[in-house]
Amino acid sequence: MNTKRLIIDVLPEEHKRLKLKAAELGTSMKVMILEAIRLMELNACASSSHIPNETTRKAMKNASEEKNLIKGKKAEDVLKKLGL
Repeated sequence: MNTKRLIIDVLPEEHKRLKLKAAELGTSMKVMILEAIRLMELNACASSSHIPNETTRKAMKNASEEKNLIKGKKAEDVLKKLGL
C-alpha cells in the first residue's frame, strides 16, 4: 500500500483535545479525523446540526468499507432480505 504522511500544525491545547477525544471514542486521531472528513463529505456535518448516533456512524463506516452489506440482484431482493 502506498501511503503519504500528512503533518498539520496545531496548538498544544488543540492536540490535547484531539487526543482526548480519540481516546474517548476508542480510536486513533487518524481514524477520527478521517471519519470527520467522511461525514463532511456526506454533508452530515457541513449543512446540518444533526450528528449521527453511534449505530448510524457504524453503518456508515461499514458501508464505506464495504463490510456487512446486504446484497441482491434487484432492489426487491434487498428489501426482502431486510424484511421490508
